[in-house]
Amino acid sequence: LGRLKKSNPPRTAEVADQIDNDLLLFYGGADEGLPREVRDAYDAALDKAGVRHETIVYPGAPHGF
Repeated sequence: LGRLKKSNPPRTAEVADQIDNDLLLFYGGADEGLPREVRDAYDAALDKAGVRHETIVYPGAPHGF
């Protein structure tokens, strides 16, 4: 992902097929910048791309908890 343009980065779900590492994802459940729909779309894209990942959401936790 380091070769992607920083000025207009794609949504993470759009580049899931470019990831070649396992991922462990942590989210705050109260993070308004990353709503559930966005997290779910990313998980679905990772599943489709065959990327091994685990997602953990901490209910009530804000961004940067």
